[in-house]
Amino acid sequence: MDIYNCLSKNGYEVKELLSSGSYGDCLFVRNGNISRILKVYKSNDAEECRHEERVYKDLHGDGLGKDWLFTAKSCEIDGIYALEMATYEGDTLEKLLFDPKKQTTISEKLQLLIEACKTISYMHDADKPYAHLDIKPSNFYVSTNSHLKPIDLGSAVSLEEMDEDEETLFNMAMNAIGYMSTKEYASKRVRMFNELREEYRTLALEKNGHVEYLLSNEEKKELLDLVRHIGVKDDIYSLICCVFNALTNGHAIEFWLDHDRECQSTSESLKGILEENNIPDYLIPDLIELFSELDGPNQDCNQEVNIGSVEELIKILLELKAGEEAEGISEIVLRRFVQKYDEEHFSNIEIDPNLLTGVVQEE
Repeated sequence: MDIYNCLSKNGYEVKELLSSGSYGDCLFVRNGNISRILKVYKSNDAEECRHEERVYKDLHGDGLGKDWLFTAKSCEIDGIYALEMATYEGDTLEKLLFDPKKQTTISEKLQLLIEACKTISYMHDADKPYAHLDIKPSNFYVSTNSHLKPIDLGSAVSLEEMDEDEETLFNMAMNAIGYMSTKEYASKRVRMFNELREEYRTLALEKNGHVEYLLSNEEKKELLDLVRHIGVKDDIYSLICCVFNALTNGHAIEFWLDHDRECQSTSESLKGILEENNIPDYLIPDLIELFSELDGPNQDCNQEVNIGSVEELIKILLELKAGEEAEGISEIVLRRFVQKYDEEHFSNIEIDPNLLTGVVQEE
């Protein structure tokens, strides 16, 4: 049955398609006077719906739940499985970043991205922590007077489950619903895992009601090595991709997949893209440094970003925002410039510590 006809017959008015992915669509709907977000699954697999419902419940935990996360419940509408979330009028992060009527400033974009980072940080630090693993601007939603919240947690996986024994972890990795990331925002490690799992699933053999995979020990080890390293750093990679996407007006996201390092260095390519998108000169060096973090993890599944936590990324974005608002003359930017100049020109000069009497130094 066509999902739109089905929803209409059951009292839902589809107002907008918020996001669409390989595995499901998120719709903004009304049911009477009540607004809802409905996620419907292209496979119409009840287990996909139940998996995502469990992720929301685990993250909310006991008590009153979390204000940065929608409450979500699974439902069945004439044989169609969906996840229902209560909300108000609003927009996805993607629409807020690229609204042609509003002409969102760099500072405003950075603030929105900081809010998205906070949400992912909350996921990582929850009592039952999760990696999101499908971070992109269309997968966040903000309504009036509300936190910026995720609307698609179908790819999320429990960080606690990475400590399971090899056999349990292998079976979980092959059969879990998570990890289905959008490749333009996914590290090489996550992309390779998805590709291998898809290939290995074709080698499944059911025997006495139990599924076995016709794989060698080396093939199993290859998959497990990827699984054990997937997590927080891959979410940070995706968040940096979102920053890159936002500041290049969305058109240059393929850069990390198509980048030919023989033609031009990463720094030169980035400088050209940022200049084309009217990024101020005083932000370009720091942005090149941030975006260069993506190059290794995009090319090699054994590499990862050097940024250790989402909180560390938030600090970087706050500094960029301060620099933009002060047009390059903020205290943070000036201090960094002075430190860099000192390292380049005075690193070999020994300073008498007695000369620093009365000078307060930062730890």
